[in-house]
Amino acid sequence: MADTPQDNLEVADEEKGDVNDYWKRQVEQVFYPYVRKSPSWNIYEIIKTTLMTVFVLPLRVILVILFAVVTYSVAKVALLGEDEERPVPYSAWKKFMLRSISPLIRAALFCCFGVYYIEQTKHEDERPAYVIVSNHTGYIDILILCAMYRGGFVAKGSVKNARLVGTIARALQCLFVVEGESLTDTLKTR
Repeated sequence: MADTPQDNLEVADEEKGDVNDYWKRQVEQVFYPYVRKSPSWNIYEIIKTTLMTVFVLPLRVILVILFAVVTYSVAKVALLGEDEERPVPYSAWKKFMLRSISPLIRAALFCCFGVYYIEQTKHEDERPAYVIVSNHTGYIDILILCAMYRGGFVAKGSVKNARLVGTIARALQCLFVVEGESLTDTLKTR
C-alpha cells in the first residue's frame, strides 16, 4: 500500500492507465475503422468465389459497358445542337430524353452492382430540397444520388473533358468548377 499522498496518486494513475488500456483494447476489437477483419475462408467460400468470378463477373462487366453506352447515347442525343460555352434551358423533347437517364442508372445499379433498394426517410414537415449537399466516398454514391434525385452536380473541371462521364455530366447540366476560376463567373455564364 501507498503511505504518502504522492504514492496514492501514482497507484491511482497506474490503475487508471490499466483501465484506459483495457477500454482501448475493447474498442479496437469491436471498432477498428480502417481495417477490414474478414473471417477465414472455408472450402465453400473458395468454391463460391471462384464460380462467381468465372460466371457472374464477366456478365456484370458486359452489363456495365452496355448501360454506359446506352446512357452515353441518350446524353449525346440530348446534347445535339448545344453550345458548350453557353448552355441554355432544354426543350421539351430533350428533357424527356434526359428523364430516361435516371431509370437507366437505377437499372445499372441493380443489374451491375446489386443495389436493389435505396431507402429514403421523409419527415412530415419536409419540403422539396433544391440543393442537396453530400460528400461521396466512391463512384457508386454519385450514381445513387443521380438515380434518386435526377439533378445536376458540382464537379471538378476535368470531368467535363472525360470521354464517357463528361458527356453525361454535360447533359445533366453539371456545374464544373475549374481551379483558378471564380465560381461566381462560372455561375454568371450559366
